[in-house]
Amino acid sequence: MCSSLILHVGAGKCGSSAFQTALSHNPTLRTRQGHRIKYYATAELGRERLLPVTGHLLSRRAKFSPYGYASYPNFVGDHIPHSLGQALQSVIKKTRRRGHSALLSSEGWIKNGRAFGAFFDAQSPRVKLDVLAYLRPPVDWLNASFWQWGVWNFDLMQNWMMNGLQYSFATDLQRWSDIRNVTLHVYPARPDVVARFCKLYDTELPNQGLRNQSSPPSLIGFLLRNRQFRLTGNDAASEFVFQRWCPPTGERRPWMIAAHHVHHMRPVADKTLKWLETTLPETVFAEFYEDKRWRMEKPYHEEILKGPTPLHRLADLPGLYDVMVRGISQVAQSIHQDLPPLPDKPGGGADLKDWDKVLRTVFETLLDLDSQWRLKGTVGLRISDKMRGLMERANLI
Repeated sequence: MCSSLILHVGAGKCGSSAFQTALSHNPTLRTRQGHRIKYYATAELGRERLLPVTGHLLSRRAKFSPYGYASYPNFVGDHIPHSLGQALQSVIKKTRRRGHSALLSSEGWIKNGRAFGAFFDAQSPRVKLDVLAYLRPPVDWLNASFWQWGVWNFDLMQNWMMNGLQYSFATDLQRWSDIRNVTLHVYPARPDVVARFCKLYDTELPNQGLRNQSSPPSLIGFLLRNRQFRLTGNDAASEFVFQRWCPPTGERRPWMIAAHHVHHMRPVADKTLKWLETTLPETVFAEFYEDKRWRMEKPYHEEILKGPTPLHRLADLPGLYDVMVRGISQVAQSIHQDLPPLPDKPGGGADLKDWDKVLRTVFETLLDLDSQWRLKGTVGLRISDKMRGLMERANLI
């Protein structure tokens, strides 16, 4: 039997978006033994209040959010914010009253073990807790984290390594392991976090497909040249909209790792692997060890020899234009609109400025149509204080 509370704590860039998308579309699960697991996210209810939501309401809110999924919020520091603490206590009460397990997910919580330890120490009676985390090899994670967060503030990988997030997940997870009444589950992020979860809890959960994959280099370059569409490293909504509607461009995946970066990450990989060996069951550790990317540099040689992925190639922009137009066509059909007028591709002598002028119009059209699609889907989803009691009695939250 699983614990009354299951926390998926990350890590970031380790399959969290795919996992949260699958759960958002299927928030009520049942194990083969008949036990219910309900996935909860939060909705803002007035100022400084977070309302736990599940069921159909969660699915609807997730589908029509810019990101396509719903989760619990991240936070920074060694103390859980008051609004989040209240939302957690509300879910704990529901599990005790209704006899199911609650599953909460937030990819940044992996860094907050100390704060959650203090929170659960104060609970009476004591909460039985499953903590679930997925990890990918440090070099892969470093490359992915640069394109997700680092490139928007740092030109060089070396600067990101010095000033950005650190791969300290062994230390982070040890803090979670030290919490009383915790069962810690750590697994590789590849090949499929959803399938791994289903195997662990003996349930079924349809995978909704990949989310938050690295954007094509041509889109990243366009967004870097036109920062109004992506102001910060955490402002990824426009990329999620692109992924929602636009097919792949077929470009090489973004890559920024050089040989000296791999060697720099070797001690980190060794330390993490050693912790995994001393912490995990032998069969689970074997899955990590069998992935050569944890132990060797050779799997990265091909990409390293190609060099960093160029972001501003004129030759890639016609393909970016084409997939954006296909995305616009798809979203227009979904809201029963005709394809809006769009500028033609620039001529053969066009430079980046000429292409950006056209692509800005095309991308703005895509974002505008997506906004209309989401607005239609969210009609009636705002939650008032008056509705809250009715929804609780209807078992919607």
